Order: sequence, then structure tokens, then C-alpha cells
Amino acid sequence: MQGRLEQLEHCLVGRWSNFSIPFPELDFLRSWAYHTWLLKGRLNIVVLGRGLLLFEFELLSEAEQVLARGKRRVKENVLFLEKWNPEVGCFCKGGITNEAWVRVAGLLLHLWSREVFKMIGDGCGGFITVDENTASMVEL
Repeated sequence: MQGRLEQLEHCLVGRWSNFSIPFPELDFLRSWAYHTWLLKGRLNIVVLGRGLLLFEFELLSEAEQVLARGKRRVKENVLFLEKWNPEVGCFCKGGITNEAWVRVAGLLLHLWSREVFKMIGDGCGGFITVDENTASMVEL
């Protein structure tokens, strides 16, 4: 886990200012980022959902330089950037929440059980149910 936390220190989270404007394709955004930010190292962009993007920089110095520049205009929208932190994308206290599906990737087969799914769900704020195809191992 420590290794992943160290990787996340190289990450910025982007959020779009206007959700009504279609977001650019990731290939376009990656090309735009390399050109605009004059990157030398690798850059990976991951869609986190709800308009959030994770920018994974190979070089910490490049992430810091990009962050120092602040918001950026991309086509007709504005991309706000912040340093990754454990609360990115979380609801604030008093926020309105709905149910959410949680996908568990890489679960060892000997742990595949309703009890383990319930423990995972409880750790994510409260277990509701498990998809029957998942529980019966129809979809692994």
C-alpha cells in the first residue's frame, strides 16, 4: 500500500468547470497535456467518474509545475487541478448520497463469498446487496 501512496504523490486530480459541455476524448486530452505542459515524462489519464480525472505523472517535478499553473482552458471548458488526496471525490459531511456499486477487482477465489462482500460493503459505508451473477460466480 505504501508504494501506491507514493505513486499517488505524482498525481493531480482534474475537474471540469462545466458539466453541460461534452468532455474531450482522452487521446485528445493526453496530446493537449503533452503539448501545453511541455511534458518529458510519461502521463497516464484515468477517468474517475463524476467529471473527475486522475493525471498520473511519471515525474513529480512535472506534476508540481503543472499544479503551480492553476486552471487551464481546454477547448470550451476549464480544467481545475488539485493535488491528489485521500478525500478526492468524497462527499463532504452533510452531503446527499445515493447507493453506489462497488467493483472489487482481483479478489482471490477462496475469498469469494457473501460474507466477504458484506465486509467490503460495510467498509464502504454500508452493505446493501450483491449482484446474483457475481455471488454465484457467473461473472468473475
